[in-house]
Amino acid sequence: MPDPRRWTRPNDLRLKIIAAFTVGIALAGLNLHHAGRIVPPDVDVSFLAPDLFTIRTSWNVVHAYQGLTNSSYAQFCGDCRYSPKLTRRTTCTERAEYLMKTYKQSEQAAVDAVLDAQPDNCKMIRYNVTDNFLNDIQNGEVMEDVSMFHQKISKGTIGAPSFANSSISIYIYDTIPHKIGPYVEETMTRRYAMNNVSKINFMADVAIIELFRTYPGRTYDPHSAQLFIVPYPHGSHCLLEAYTTQWMNECKHVSTGTIQKQVLGNLPYYKGNESRHLFINSMETPLVHLSLLNVPLSLNLGPRLHSETAKHIVIPYLNDKESFQPSSIKRFDLEWWTRPRKFSLAYFFGSANKRMRNSERAQRLYFLEEDSIPIGSFAEKIYKNSVFCPSLPGDAPSQKRFFDVIMMGCIPVVLSFETEMQSASNKSWHSKNGSPIEDSFPWIKGSGVVDAANEIDYESFVVEVTGGVKNIKPVLEALFENPNEIRRRQIYLMKYASSFSYGMGENAHRYQDAFYKILQSLKFHLKTIK
Repeated sequence: MPDPRRWTRPNDLRLKIIAAFTVGIALAGLNLHHAGRIVPPDVDVSFLAPDLFTIRTSWNVVHAYQGLTNSSYAQFCGDCRYSPKLTRRTTCTERAEYLMKTYKQSEQAAVDAVLDAQPDNCKMIRYNVTDNFLNDIQNGEVMEDVSMFHQKISKGTIGAPSFANSSISIYIYDTIPHKIGPYVEETMTRRYAMNNVSKINFMADVAIIELFRTYPGRTYDPHSAQLFIVPYPHGSHCLLEAYTTQWMNECKHVSTGTIQKQVLGNLPYYKGNESRHLFINSMETPLVHLSLLNVPLSLNLGPRLHSETAKHIVIPYLNDKESFQPSSIKRFDLEWWTRPRKFSLAYFFGSANKRMRNSERAQRLYFLEEDSIPIGSFAEKIYKNSVFCPSLPGDAPSQKRFFDVIMMGCIPVVLSFETEMQSASNKSWHSKNGSPIEDSFPWIKGSGVVDAANEIDYESFVVEVTGGVKNIKPVLEALFENPNEIRRRQIYLMKYASSFSYGMGENAHRYQDAFYKILQSLKFHLKTIK
């Protein structure tokens, strides 16, 4: 094993991927140092995962150099430093290219010569996640996380935070036909509880409807209600219908007649109170049925559309696992949120496919390697033991994994692009000229859906990387030179994490969670229409 003392030289910090698997996972470690520079005495440098110098692999698993590529040689750490003794930071690739040019060696011969000369520096040692890490953290325990859909949502009390801090009087319709209302809720709740669905991103609607039913401010008198809840689980209905037909965007496999007659046609108090009717469309905006896209008030997963007649409140994705409940998040103290981690960087995503070619998903190709393993059930354990978790662009501006990693105490890393779409920030975390962050993330500063005091300052904890995925490495390296800045971001994670969790079961109506934030938005909305 390399002598750890050689990593204590100034300017010898570099980020390296442990592994990148086409189905699911990549981890990274840092060669860390703090000798040769002044470290404030109040900074606990053990926070920087000091054991990571034992992990030796390459950062650029895909990046092609001019002369040769890392991916050509499984054991060759091309962008590792050839020798700490050299004044110039020569990489192993640069040394091999020098041998090829000066001594006319073949590419293979040059690589072999570099590996023979500097095996400690230029040879990768795979870190076996399954054997090494899981055995470390599991200790023989079965890693299972129970779905909260197995538990009945508790009824809130007048003293509950959800009521005491919003005190909205709501009326919930019972006129939605059984086949597209209660039947869908019951059927999909069972399927969600068994993880027997392919599009789990849509499952927030059935939970939110039940939270409104158990909300202590519910009234059965429509004439005294400030707000009307339409208990039509649109996303779950679209998903259920797709089991017997073909899935189509904009939920076109559900007929317009069904929406117009059975939903909108069964709201006797709708006319004249349109802006007081809340529709629960917990889907990405492009998937919502056109008949519901421009209703005056709705919840969806974003991005928010700018419309004079429609107000979209963007909400977080639901994670129904018990470990993502507010009580689970709140039990962790400051020491847990800022504790040492085993990995500096970790992420999970699907394999390379044809869809990536012309979409935002292409950014992920930078991290993919030929090796693969099934991800199993250990994603949560790895995220919780990592400092940074990239949330690279997907099909939608926001993604479920973005909120999951926050609740697991991992700092999200995003790519930031300029956008010409109307916004205060003029930036998108999805694509160039894509949806602005103000329209894409729940209760973000500048969104205008809650009072300014109740907005979430995402920039206080999210790491933004400009200039493309290749700049993730230098940005994170710079951050690891500043432990106080990392701690500051983790403290803000702690502050905001429960705002992305939906309290279910015994957790319902007891915390300032995502449902609490929804109520804040609704109270703010009611003030704007008076």
